[in-house]
Amino acid sequence: MSSSTSWRHLSSESNKVDEPFKVEEAETVNTPPPPTEKLLVLGGNGFVGSHVCKEALNRGLAVASLSRSGRSSLHDAWANDVTWHQGNLLAPETLKDALTGVTSVISCVGGFGSNSQMYKINGTANINAIRAASEQGV
Repeated sequence: MSSSTSWRHLSSESNKVDEPFKVEEAETVNTPPPPTEKLLVLGGNGFVGSHVCKEALNRGLAVASLSRSGRSSLHDAWANDVTWHQGNLLAPETLKDALTGVTSVISCVGGFGSNSQMYKINGTANINAIRAASEQGV
């Protein structure tokens, strides 16, 4: 039996540089991303919606909110950084201004009541929002 062994000749020779290679460490800087992302929070005046607005601002997003009452009654400093819109999801034409420049939407709209009221608020209103956002390319 004969076996053939194939050896590769590797060279460790390279064009050596006379000076030692200097490595500089980069400094880590925690800066928020530029506000190129704009979030629209539907129902941003409510308990859940206001917390979503605040957290999105903390993460460096531009934030707008649409609610029936418009501007929030909150006096917290972060509320001044939200663009507040007044509108009604049951009247979808009121969404167009609020959707300008928006890249994402979170709905915090919901309610309790009779079956028909819950259907309108939890169903129809959110479906209207989805359609309006889709028409705007969001």
